[in-house]
Parts: sequence; C-alpha cells; structure tokens
Amino acid sequence: MKKTLWTFIIIVLPALPGIAQNEADSLKLTLPQAEEIFLRNNLTLLSQKYNIDENAAYIKQARIWDLPSISYQEGFFNPKTKRILQMGSYGEISFQIQQLIDIAGKHRKNAKLSMITAQNTYFEYNDLVRTLGYQLVVDFFNLYFQQKEMQIYYVGISSLQKIVYTYEQSYHAGNVAFKDVMRLKALLLNMESEKLDLLNSIDDIRHELGILLHLNPGAVCIPLYDESGLDSFDVGSASLAQLIDTAYACRYDLQQAQNMKKFSEFDLAYQKSLARPDLSINWGYDKMGSYVRNANFLGVGLDLPLWNRNKGNIRAAEARIKEAQTGYDQFALTIQHQLAASYSKALGIEKIYKNYDKSMEGDFTLLMNGITDSYNKKEIGLLEFSDFFESYKDSKLQLNKLKIDRITSIANLNFQTGKSFFNIR
Repeated sequence: MKKTLWTFIIIVLPALPGIAQNEADSLKLTLPQAEEIFLRNNLTLLSQKYNIDENAAYIKQARIWDLPSISYQEGFFNPKTKRILQMGSYGEISFQIQQLIDIAGKHRKNAKLSMITAQNTYFEYNDLVRTLGYQLVVDFFNLYFQQKEMQIYYVGISSLQKIVYTYEQSYHAGNVAFKDVMRLKALLLNMESEKLDLLNSIDDIRHELGILLHLNPGAVCIPLYDESGLDSFDVGSASLAQLIDTAYACRYDLQQAQNMKKFSEFDLAYQKSLARPDLSINWGYDKMGSYVRNANFLGVGLDLPLWNRNKGNIRAAEARIKEAQTGYDQFALTIQHQLAASYSKALGIEKIYKNYDKSMEGDFTLLMNGITDSYNKKEIGLLEFSDFFESYKDSKLQLNKLKIDRITSIANLNFQTGKSFFNIR
C-alpha cells in the first residue's frame, strides 16, 4: 500500500498543475481570432482612436471664422438735466459692430495645418496597430511553441521520476551505488529547474497577451496553429528591393515623417501670411455725442507692420523644413538597413530550417520510453543513458527553437514592411 502511495506522489502529483490549468478559464484562439479580438478590445488602440476624434474636432474648429464684436454705450449722467441714465430726446446711446477680415489666407492655412495634424494622428494609430500587432504575433507563436517545449519536460521528468524511484528502491536493497542515484537526481533537478524557468516565461507571455487582448487576469490563452504552414514560406521569392518598396508604400510611420515635411512647408506659408496684418471693418451709430445727431460711421482698421514682420518665426519655419527633410531621409535609410538585416537573417534561418532532418520530429515520448527500457534492461549504462537523455532533449528543444525563429523572422519582415507580405496565419 505504501509503495502504491509513494508511486502516486512521485509520478502523478507533478502533472497536477497541468490538470488544474486545463480546468481554468481557457480560451483557444487561432491567430486571426486573436487579431480580431485585439483590434476590437485593445485599450491602447481605443485611446488612440479617441485622439483621432479629438483632432477631427480641431479641424472643424479651425474652419470657423472669427466672430464679429459689438459694443454698446449709454450716457450715465446728464449734467444739464441732472438725470442718471436718461433716455428719450436728451439721452445718449452709441454702439459699434466690428468684423475681422482675414488677409493672405491665414484662416485657410491654419485649417490646413489642423488637417495635416489630424492625418498624423491617423498615421500614429495605424503604426500603433502595426507595432502592437507584431507584439501580438510574436507572443502568440512564442506561447504556442513554449507550450510544446513544456510537453518535452513533462515527458522527460516523468521518465526520470520513474527511474529515480526504482533506483532508490534498489539502493536501499543494496543493488546500486549511491553515486548513481545522486547522478539521476541531479539530472532530474536540472530538468525541474529548466521547466520552472519555462513556466515563468509562459506565464509572462500569457499576461502580455491578456493585456493586448483585454482578457481577465485568470484567463488562459491557448494558441492554435497548423505547423504545416511553416513549410509554405519562401523568403527568397521576394527580393530586398521589393520589400523596401513595400515599406515605402505601406509604413505609416514613414508616411507620418513625409507628412511632417508637408506640415513644415504649410507652416512656412502660414508664418509668412502672419506678416501681413488683418483688416478690420466696423460700423457705428451715435445718437447725441457726435458732430450731428444720429450719426453713422463706417471705418476700417489695419495694424502697421513697422517693426514686427514675423521674420523670426519665418526663419524658424524654414529651418524646420530642412529638419523634417533630414529626419525623413534618415528614417528612410534606417528602414532600408533594418530590412536588409531582417531579410538576411530570415534567409539564413530558412536555409537551416529546410535542410534539417525531418526524422528528428519523432515522438519524444516513445523515444524516452525506449531509452528508459534499454537502461532498465542494462543494455546501456548510466553515463550513456544520461548522454542520450540530454542529447535527445536538447535536440528536441533546438528544433522547437528553430521553428520559433523561423516564424518570428517572417513576422519581423511583415512588421518591417508594414504589410502581411508573407501570410503566417
């Protein structure tokens, strides 16, 4: 009875976290489903959408003309009649209406600047979608393949636990040396430690996905992916020049940099228009206080541009045009080099991926069972068993890492071009 209980503790209990996890609030998602939830629920994107609405309101406000102004005066005290606020024939009233007339297209140019600012907000939103969407893709595939790695550790640890238990019984019976038991326990401890690190990594990625998808903290995201899609990509089918041209056409952050040049050019025109004074037109009426009773006036006003012709702001605007052009050129050059590096890396990974031996993807569980049986039958020694165990485990993990590198390098090319150039869904 004690032996049965001990076997249950050694073998079954380590698997309980996985069982409890399955019973938790799980959410199985393909990448397109995850992206749909992301676009609908991500709070950062929703906040940026409100920023777009805010700038659209600024455009409407910038298009509104200046309001006319009106002033009214009434006599407070008549010294002849000794009356306050006297009305009628001896009462004095006057009023004036004034309207500012825009000169040199200031109003139109200012509205155009607001439109360009709103366009930049739109570009910022779409670039945010690109950036966060890339993070979503990377987290999705890292979680998928790390969960596969976890199965390797569960199988390996389960096999080692059985051997450790058997060897402990043999040691107490005096059939094996203590050093052999300790060597197996050290191997088991190392795998348990690696599994814990992997669990922590999986937990971090799940919380990142939870933030991106606006999920409850207790939700467990389980990615679903058909790995046969890994063989459908051919990075070499696209040239670097094609990727760069696509980036120029589709990268919203590059379009925003281009738009900043346009903003600077319109700002220069606006600053030049501010050097020209606006015209004000007014009409007034005065009942008793002018050269005749019931006098009417029509007047115009104009600021004299004697010592302030806005030259400082004009020079600053000219400098901003050169700054925007230089910033755009630098950004475009950075994109070219980043794409060249990403393209080269993806080609290198693809070469390794297409040349690896597919037979290495055999069932790890059957493989571990075979090694364990050979060891139990004394067909191989402890040292050979340890070497086999570590080699097969490392090979399986390296193959899994190669798949992660393969898919993330493709995702990075899509990210760099600003378009789903390669369909990874």
